[in-house]
Amino acid sequence: MSTSSTDRVVIIGAGTAGIATAARLARRDPSIRVTILDKSRKHYYQPGWTFVGAGVFSFLSTEKEVSEVLPTGATWVPVNAKEIRPEINTVVSEDGREFTYDYLVVAAGMQMNWDKIPGLKETLGRHGVCSNYTGGVNTWETIQAIRAGTAVFTTFSPIKCGGAPMKAMFLSWDFWKHQGLNMSKFDVLYATP
Repeated sequence: MSTSSTDRVVIIGAGTAGIATAARLARRDPSIRVTILDKSRKHYYQPGWTFVGAGVFSFLSTEKEVSEVLPTGATWVPVNAKEIRPEINTVVSEDGREFTYDYLVVAAGMQMNWDKIPGLKETLGRHGVCSNYTGGVNTWETIQAIRAGTAVFTTFSPIKCGGAPMKAMFLSWDFWKHQGLNMSKFDVLYATP
């Protein structure tokens, strides 16, 4: 890449954080050259998955092509980063290309390691166990099926979105109440680490 006096920003990740950062930079100074590296052609608005889990949004409404959400002036390269070489301000992609930067933003998102809790991966979507981080669809199915009993909402990390499970709890409670269910037959718990 050629060098100029214009700042070069490389963003690893085209999720909500990467796209929002690129948009903010573009609004602040259109001369900043922003390159976003992300192999995925789909952008998922994960903050909306809480609303999918509550039946407010459809999953498809949270899914867009990256090209649809790319801010004006940003360049999207559909490739993942493989290595960061901070000593020479370079990101190396999986296909071996090098992207130099003045500033680097790492917004690659979190990887869900369902296997870290024995049995969780096999149980998700069954037996009343669900997560909005699978897209929220089976959360909504589970919420609709519950008529009474104990519902536990929990968070595993304040990093992803610590408030999302609480929002899901309130939205679920509201749904059950509007269904005319006897709320005294519910024990709704919010558990945090």
